[in-house]
Order: sequence, then C-alpha cells, then structure tokens
Amino acid sequence: RGLQSDRALNGLGVSMPSKFNRRSIRYNFSAPVDVSLTQRRIAYGTLIDISVDGIGFKASPPLVVGETYLVSIREISAFQCKIMHCSSYNRYGARLLLSDNRKRRLAQRLEAAVQELGLKPSD
Repeated sequence: RGLQSDRALNGLGVSMPSKFNRRSIRYNFSAPVDVSLTQRRIAYGTLIDISVDGIGFKASPPLVVGETYLVSIREISAFQCKIMHCSSYNRYGARLLLSDNRKRRLAQRLEAAVQELGLKPSD
C-alpha cells in the first residue's frame, strides 16, 4: 500500500524517496562530485550518501530526472548513474548502473570504509 501511495504522489510530481524501498544500506559520505554528459562536465556538487545500488547528492546547475550521467566521486570512482528523483535544493537520488563485478568491488570498498572511517548508515 505504501508503495502505491508513493507512486501516486510521484505521478503528481512529488518526490517520495523511501528507505523502505532500498535494496541496500546507504552510508553517509561527503565528497566532491563532478557530473558529465557526453564527456563534458556539466555540473558539480557534493555526495551525501552512497550504497552499492545508488547515491544521493546535491548538484548545480539542475539535472534532468530520467537522464543518465557519469558522476565522478573524487574519493571513490566514476559511475554511470540514472537520476531517479530530485527533491528541493537540487538534491538527487540516482541509481548506479554497475555490472555485478563492479558492484561487488564497490561493496568491498564500502565495507572497508565502514571499518576504517567509521561510516554510519544514513537515516
């Protein structure tokens, strides 16, 4: 029922990202990001959180929901991402478009960062 409500609200242009719809744990992580389209940087911003399935970040100028971009996270790597939603103040939720192998490597890096840096799950 909650998912149907979220879909109905999304149809009205209301963004309803939900931690209950996530398949993996997101970790709070701040790092600079550059956003590119067709090998040209078009935006810059700050990573807010990351998981093996997606990222949350702020970027300016505005991006297009539904578009796929290359998002370079300076302290981690560059990923093809599809923008899934945008909330106020240019805060985006994006799905990482990764092969299973890259997803496993990212999971290992996140696990190491939890141990080394004490990353905490986001709310």
